[in-house]
Amino acid sequence: MKLLIVIFCAIVLFKTIECTCDQDLTVIVSFESLNQRSICFFKNQLAPVYEELSKCVKWHFIPCSNTQIVDEVKNCCQDDLTQCKFDAMHACAAHIYEDHEYELGKFFICMMTDGESYDNADQCAKNAGLEWAKIKKCKPSTDAAEYCLNRWNQLNTLHVIRLPGIFFNWRYNISVDDQLFANFKSGVCDRLQKMGKKCDACPPCSAPPNGPNSS
Repeated sequence: MKLLIVIFCAIVLFKTIECTCDQDLTVIVSFESLNQRSICFFKNQLAPVYEELSKCVKWHFIPCSNTQIVDEVKNCCQDDLTQCKFDAMHACAAHIYEDHEYELGKFFICMMTDGESYDNADQCAKNAGLEWAKIKKCKPSTDAAEYCLNRWNQLNTLHVIRLPGIFFNWRYNISVDDQLFANFKSGVCDRLQKMGKKCDACPPCSAPPNGPNSS
């Protein structure tokens, strides 16, 4: 009987480990337009490695702002009207193309790294494979504001304390956020390796100090 229990526990443990290895890694990036810290992350960390890491991870982008409700009219506003306009545009794009995260990422990278301007938006959408006409039709004072508010509430629920907020599989951790903001690719590769997942974009684990190949 004891032997059967041991065998059963071993099978459960094996299945648990096996399932962990089969899990996908989802990288969540929450950000705000015209936010210098967000722009810095997109330019220096995300843009250079987006294509190669896209082969190994899933993405989810949460564009947001601190939505204000004044006289029963919702506005995607925090600092100024220019920022409100772009926060609204990002929220609309994320809602309309919520099942096209890879393309959304390309659109957001283009907007955040090339200098946010409506003059660039249609070309950024085209290059990402999105239709700018659909995004442009979104009404800032009603549709976009609702999408902004939903995303802001989502981040509050996840206890994200700053933007950009970068984390894995819907679990926010400030230490992970710090690591990913400082060295995004390294942080993602480290998590993939811990999950037992191979990724051509990630270097193989280095040998430990004083290992067989050390001098």
